[in-house]
Amino acid sequence: MNEDDNTTRTVKYQLSALPCKEYEIGIYDRANDVMQLKNSTAKSIINSIKYYKYNNINGKDIFIRPLGKSPFIFIDDLSITAIAKMKENGHHLALVIESSPQNYHGWLRVAEHPLENEVASAVGRYLAHLYDGDKRSSDWRHFGRLAGFTNRKPIHVNEIGQHPFVSILEYTKGVISAGDNLIADALLYEERKQAEIKERPRPVIDRTMSTDPEAMYDEEIQRLKSIPWPDGYNASDADWSAVIKLLLNGVDEEIVSSILYKRSDSVSKRSPQRAVDYVQRTITNGFIKVSEMKSSNGG
Repeated sequence: MNEDDNTTRTVKYQLSALPCKEYEIGIYDRANDVMQLKNSTAKSIINSIKYYKYNNINGKDIFIRPLGKSPFIFIDDLSITAIAKMKENGHHLALVIESSPQNYHGWLRVAEHPLENEVASAVGRYLAHLYDGDKRSSDWRHFGRLAGFTNRKPIHVNEIGQHPFVSILEYTKGVISAGDNLIADALLYEERKQAEIKERPRPVIDRTMSTDPEAMYDEEIQRLKSIPWPDGYNASDADWSAVIKLLLNGVDEEIVSSILYKRSDSVSKRSPQRAVDYVQRTITNGFIKVSEMKSSNGG
């Protein structure tokens, strides 16, 4: 492998900003809705660049996450304004990825040593709350993209048929100085949310389920709207739950997409381009989540 190869150089930058003993690589086959998982060291990843390139050229997306517990917290769907605000608050990201034009996600390091999974998820949810990130992607083991490869979502293909490269916007090293305070604030926030949930009466929910996809979506949204959430009803969270339900019931991707465009409160509040990206991202992440759920259940 040529040391000056741009992909290799970009991957090395990402790994240096996200140092871990081992990583989990995800190769997502969108056409067949299959996620191939592979545990790898940094050295193994570099040595496998040709293999990942082959898969990427053949329509597959390349993802990465730390394997097991880590000191890194993932946050998705960030704006440039949010990234600047994070820096102002001492929450600078160790790595910022531009996954598609003007769409960003990244990791920040909050401790020297790995966090317990529940703590990492709590910090992720708190950061998503603070900076309007994607709350559906705030669990401790969510995938981000491996830079240097292309984003294979059809919606991002340009007028001459090219897919955009996933790139590194910025990267740093080291633990944020506000890490301990951030963890403490996140745990307090989580404690207060749980207390509010326990104090509020649970609604009576109609458990009957329709087999019509649009009706299934509407039923799930109405169910979620009836719940007294501590932070209030969140349309994006509701879409996520409804999409998972539809995909688990075997509803076709195009039908799910059409339903979101027609019925989602979250889509109606976005600009046309961001609405398209939101729908595609929600469905893609939904396919990945459902694939992982089926794998864990032996399906």
